[in-house]
Amino acid sequence: MDRFVSCIRDAGYAVDDPVRSPVDNLTLIYDIKPSGKPDVYNEAVQACNLSHLSLVEPTFVESEQQVMDEVLRTAVTDCLRRQGVSLTGKERNLKDYSAAAKDEVPVVNCVTGEWPTVYPDLPATVPIRF
Repeated sequence: MDRFVSCIRDAGYAVDDPVRSPVDNLTLIYDIKPSGKPDVYNEAVQACNLSHLSLVEPTFVESEQQVMDEVLRTAVTDCLRRQGVSLTGKERNLKDYSAAAKDEVPVVNCVTGEWPTVYPDLPATVPIRF
């Protein structure tokens, strides 16, 4: 991640310091401030991603136990219950919630819908890996 952030900054773009995503407590999230020509920006980000992040990050996240932050778990639980999903209260991650809902769509909708309210100061992008 440090090499990715350095690559983005070396390409001339501002990027926030990464923080752990409350969705899984594994993925590092960040905001990049685009500027200039969109195609040049997209190419730079893609090159940095391919060189430093795209193969490493998903492998790491998928090999570790995901645990959703408690504040987000509460919001997602409430959201799913409002939709009639029966939960045990023992759900701890996206897989648990999608198994209870028997579908990933309502889980994604609840996570992305609750995110701005629960974490207004975090990057708006919500990486979700089941």
